[in-house]
Amino acid sequence: MKILKKGWMLALAIVFSVGMQAQKASVETASISLRTYKKTEEKKEIRVHNLKEAKKHIDMAFKNSTTANDPKMWQLRARVYLAIHMDILGEDGKSCIIENEAISIAGEAIINCHKADAKEKYSRASVAYDAFVGIAVSAQGIANNAEIDSNFARAIQYYQIPRDMIPYDDESLIKRQNITSEGLLNSIAFVEFKFEKYEDAKKHYNELIEMGYNDPLIYVDLYTIYLQQDKDTNMAIQTIDKGRMTFDENKMLKDEQIFIYSVANRSEELFVILTDNIEMDAYNSENYEFRGKLHRSEARKFEEQIQEIANSGSKDNTDELEAKVLEHTNKAIEDYNKAIEMDDQNMDVHYELGEMYYIKGADLLDQANALGFNETTKFDKLNAEAKEYFMKAIPSWETLYNYSADEKVKGKAAAFLKQLYLKTEQMDKYKALKAELAQ
Repeated sequence: MKILKKGWMLALAIVFSVGMQAQKASVETASISLRTYKKTEEKKEIRVHNLKEAKKHIDMAFKNSTTANDPKMWQLRARVYLAIHMDILGEDGKSCIIENEAISIAGEAIINCHKADAKEKYSRASVAYDAFVGIAVSAQGIANNAEIDSNFARAIQYYQIPRDMIPYDDESLIKRQNITSEGLLNSIAFVEFKFEKYEDAKKHYNELIEMGYNDPLIYVDLYTIYLQQDKDTNMAIQTIDKGRMTFDENKMLKDEQIFIYSVANRSEELFVILTDNIEMDAYNSENYEFRGKLHRSEARKFEEQIQEIANSGSKDNTDELEAKVLEHTNKAIEDYNKAIEMDDQNMDVHYELGEMYYIKGADLLDQANALGFNETTKFDKLNAEAKEYFMKAIPSWETLYNYSADEKVKGKAAAFLKQLYLKTEQMDKYKALKAELAQ
């Protein structure tokens, strides 16, 4: 019985040994086939055959338990599938083996090679390093193309592949290709943002902010999610403020900060922000324009309060409110003039300033016309002041008429100019403009 038992054990050992040798032979066959495939001097038919043989045998070794965690098998599997991805021997210069996920398979294989290779014999070989770089670069290329094609799920999948490889990049080979974990995470977050996976995008953008990632757009995208999707104005403001602290000169962040503070009716804080912007860039026309618009907006708020009091029939004194209207109006005019000083072709400011001067002149003219017949001195004074404001309005409307690219604005400017020329008794200009418009 003992002899019989030993015989069975020997037989099993022989079978096991033969099986192991057979699977190791699969790895060797795949290796030889890959080497032959890489010989560019060989005939195309031979190379194609050998790449297919390499795939067949490495797949056999991958599926067999005796070689399933062999670092040599993982290294070779990574190289074979990278070769399949890079191959151009098929029809129309495509791979002779159609495998859309070749780089995904190769990426998994090269990572497993590192994990299984305790002695660092196969994972640190030169061919493994070459494959490592090739897989990372290829994966990023696939992700970029998928993003362009709006295949967002595939883009995220393939941006993640080199990111998973980076912990094993002991020689900074991927980093030398300008592929970094932070950069890939930024790409993933942006795709998630476009893909409307907002919770994932928020998580990853916040991670990037904690890392100090150097891109102002991460703040803009995160701010947009908080504002438009979450309807969370406070978080939107916190995000845009963080962005401005890091990128204080970024125009997009500046504009969005002005917008959100305006929407939130946080005027006092916005005046501070706009004044800081002017101190940082005193020659920027837009900085004065934005503060001028805020002053004008504040003046309108106080005008509405005065009107509400009048409509209610209340006898409340409105002197303080009227003083605020005057203060903000004058400051708006001052900022607009400064904006034009910095950029005399700022059409938006010319429109605002021309309109303000005209309204002020018309208001004074209404006050004069409301006086009694015996108030001649006051009438003349108000008329003179009105004419002065009309004269100030003319240069802006002339600039709009002569240089605006918007035909509607040009038409409105012409209508204002005809009235202004009449009100300021500039008949020669009035007749010339009228004749020009009649052509």
